[in-house]
Amino acid sequence: MNRKDYVDYADLCFSLFGDRVKLWNTFNEPTIFCMNGYATGIMAPGRCSPYASASCAAGGDSGREPYVAGHHLLVAHAEAVRLYRARYRAAHGGEVGITQVSHWFEPYDAGSAADRRARRRALDFMLGWFMHPVAHGEYPPAMRRLVGGRLPAFTAEQSEMLRGSFDFIGLNYYTSNYAVAAPPPNKLHPSYLTDNWVNATGMHTTPSVF
Repeated sequence: MNRKDYVDYADLCFSLFGDRVKLWNTFNEPTIFCMNGYATGIMAPGRCSPYASASCAAGGDSGREPYVAGHHLLVAHAEAVRLYRARYRAAHGGEVGITQVSHWFEPYDAGSAADRRARRRALDFMLGWFMHPVAHGEYPPAMRRLVGGRLPAFTAEQSEMLRGSFDFIGLNYYTSNYAVAAPPPNKLHPSYLTDNWVNATGMHTTPSVF
């Protein structure tokens, strides 16, 4: 499905059900299916780089395709919101939003400036990936800096359309993790999973005091 197909589908739904549905959610947890569909390959369409998993479809790219998929998703979201506002809101009075997902992160070592920065990067790459563009019309600075040319850029028109493209935000939250600063990843094996330079863990080992 390309962006036009998605917007056509949204248009059909708005026209058929707009008199009954007042809260529209364009996408649920886009981080999850872009990551697992194109970086790990454990969800449809099962694509990733050969070094990520031998079971992935041939030709996948864990360091590029998650961002490309997410980019098209964001523009499709913004186009659907613009369509609803222009064509259906006056008649139906509904609202359109998007549902994000994120863990919360704390620095593994609160006294470590590196771990505090890692916490910020972890949030930028998980929540900020899809939240920052709909709020500000661009990706988080940390993503643009660390992903570089593998991260698509929005046109000026797309950026303007994305900015404020929600009437409400859903947030699914399941757990928290500690963020540990990680060394720069292997440039020969790029992946969304390592681009944030963070190792996340749910366990914290506190040194024994004698």
